[in-house]
Parts: sequence; C-alpha cells; structure tokens
Amino acid sequence: MFYLAKKTDEESVAQWSARLRDLASKCGFGTELEVVMRDVFVVGMGSGRVQDRLLEEDASSQTVTLVKLVEIATNKEATINASKQWTAGDASINFTRPKEEKTITKQTRGGDNSHVNGKVKCGVCGRANHSTNTCKFKNYTCNACGVKGHLAPMCCSKPNKSKSGYQSKTRNKFLSEEDGDDSSCVNLAYSFFL
Repeated sequence: MFYLAKKTDEESVAQWSARLRDLASKCGFGTELEVVMRDVFVVGMGSGRVQDRLLEEDASSQTVTLVKLVEIATNKEATINASKQWTAGDASINFTRPKEEKTITKQTRGGDNSHVNGKVKCGVCGRANHSTNTCKFKNYTCNACGVKGHLAPMCCSKPNKSKSGYQSKTRNKFLSEEDGDDSSCVNLAYSFFL
C-alpha cells in the first residue's frame, strides 16, 4: 500500500507528506525510512510542474532530504497557485481604461467654433488661438466648395476642385477675400494649417 500511494488533486503538499509519513510508520523501514519516503514522495506526487521541479534535484546527493523536497514542493505549489489566481482575475483589478480622446467636431457653414481635445478651435480657419467672430479669414471664400465663411481645411463638403483649379490639399492655399470692390489673393503657408 505504501509504495502505491499517490497524492490526490485535493491534497496540498503538506497533507501529502503527512499522509505518506502515516503510511510509512506502519511499515517498519528502520534506517531506510528517510530514503524510501523521499522516493515515494517524488514518484507519488504525480506528473506535473511540481514533480518536474523535484526531479531536477540530484537524488544521490546527501543534501537532498525529504524535508528539503517538501520545502521545494511547497514553494512550487504556492507559485503555481499564485500564478493561477493572478491570471484568473486579479489582473483585471489593475486594468485601467485609457482616456477617450474627444473627436473633432466640424463646424457648420455658419462658422461656429469646434472643439479639439477640450480646446476651442476657430470654425473658419481651424486655429486654436482665437474665436470664429474675430477670425481675419471669416470673409474669405473656401477653395474647396466656393462658399464664403470658411477656409478649405475646415470645409464640410467632399474635397473637389475649386473654381481656381486648386485642390483643397495643396501645400499653398490661395484664397480670395470678398471685401467690396476689389479682390486680393493671399498665399497662406502650409505650416499655418498644422
């Protein structure tokens, strides 16, 4: 019965060791008790990571005692149990949801301000350092759609060729200001829109 003893899944390493010691006490091994118990402890552990760890020890060494093997097995069992708990649910406790970015809301052709990441952005030109009412481009005509009141980067319509032949994604923007009797062209550098 002693040599056929196996650790059950419900038993901890300490319980398995105690049960094995109880079985060995009925056999009368004498001076060989330590060696026989050590061998049956490892073999009866059953296949798995704990037994694999125990088999890494040199059985012929005088320093490998039953007490040392029980300690190694207990530590390995604790590590496995902690790993199971960590992967089963405790990791979700530390999960934080990333902050959601606010999306750019495009202005209507009325020229309202839009918001980018909490900052007010001009609905006419797209810059964040002034409001729509004070924008110097509010009387300009859009090259993308031909409507007065906003620039091409803030246009809500699909990109298409304007009256002047320039597409809205060109590096230099040519806009005409309709301020009365004569129109003038203004060249806005690409970096203005960044």
